[in-house]
Amino acid sequence: MLAMTGKEQLTLPGEKASQSDSEANRKRIVSQATLIKMDVRLMPVLAGIYLLSYLDRTNIGNARIAGLQQDLELTNTQGVGPDRVLPTMLTLWGTVATLQASLSGAFGGLLAYGVLKMDGMGGKPGWAWLFFLEGIVSVLFGLLSFFLLPHSLERTFFLSQPEREAILSQLRYEGTLDEEADSFNTKEIGRALVLPHVLCIATIYLLAGIILAFTPTILLALGYAETRAQLMSVPPFAAGFVVTIIASAISDKYGHRGASALTSSVLCIIGFIMYLCSKNPHVRYASLFISIAGINSQGPALAAWLSNNAAPQTRRATAIAFGFIMTNVGAIIALWLFSAWSRPPRYTEGTIVLLVASCVMAVLCVCNLLYLYDQNRKKAVSRSKIVRTDEAPCLGDRSAWFIYAL
Repeated sequence: MLAMTGKEQLTLPGEKASQSDSEANRKRIVSQATLIKMDVRLMPVLAGIYLLSYLDRTNIGNARIAGLQQDLELTNTQGVGPDRVLPTMLTLWGTVATLQASLSGAFGGLLAYGVLKMDGMGGKPGWAWLFFLEGIVSVLFGLLSFFLLPHSLERTFFLSQPEREAILSQLRYEGTLDEEADSFNTKEIGRALVLPHVLCIATIYLLAGIILAFTPTILLALGYAETRAQLMSVPPFAAGFVVTIIASAISDKYGHRGASALTSSVLCIIGFIMYLCSKNPHVRYASLFISIAGINSQGPALAAWLSNNAAPQTRRATAIAFGFIMTNVGAIIALWLFSAWSRPPRYTEGTIVLLVASCVMAVLCVCNLLYLYDQNRKKAVSRSKIVRTDEAPCLGDRSAWFIYAL
């Protein structure tokens, strides 16, 4: 993942500060054009990968209310046998998960509504067709992606050599690229897992995973029929998509990752309070618009917060993967929360847990902001006492010249 700060002009190491205005303007234009080129070539592929992977992951909720549990004769407390395959799959999934995309939630519900109409075709239940068709599309798109994604920035086929060199220079200046430190080092995996801000955000991811799961089940509890519940899950996720885009744009423009994540947590709190306090099904349905907008808009902020504040690359990749692994652990917890412990029609106990989880997320966001602010203050003191060449190499985000994103 390439982390760009959005600064339009930087004085890179070795450059003269007395550049002419025309030369500075030319550099600014080239940088913007290069970034646009990368967005156009990479974002559609990456967004497609996440959309399909998220659809596959959330199918369990849609399939459950369509008869999966009854057809397989599973009880609410029955476990799945393989005790090693599932953790392995969970870990591997975490390493490939990318930015949260609430659009996939809306698209998943809409697609599930259509596919479940195929119930009985070929002697297969609707939930089986849901897994089969979305799985086939994922496989085909995955194979196509082998030819669309570049191996690395240095081997990006759609950029010219000057464009690659310009981006590499900018990343080196920002401290997000260090060839010596970025070589794979297994020690960096362990270092990533003990960073206080990584552990804090990973805990938020765990709580977010609990909140994310089983919206179709809640809709079913509101009195909607099975296929109707699939369709009614679309508007809240569609609204969440709009809020996510707006929140991400504001977060990226001002660089306020923590404030965006905190605001999202507050939205979740408001939504779950509405759900708990009202007996009106319309008000409770409306509450989903707020809570889903909150939990989905939080994903991009958390992912960027992790990415911006972990270096070198092995440490950053581990931190991001760890966060998404925790999301999936949260989803497993939610399965038990709503099926084995919290009972319909109101799911009162489960919703209270979700409300508490939202409050804890808000507190953790504030704690992480205060921690990072304090670390930046200490780094500023260190920079006033030493020069960069006196600092030990390969410190990554522990360097006094690495400024944590708030």
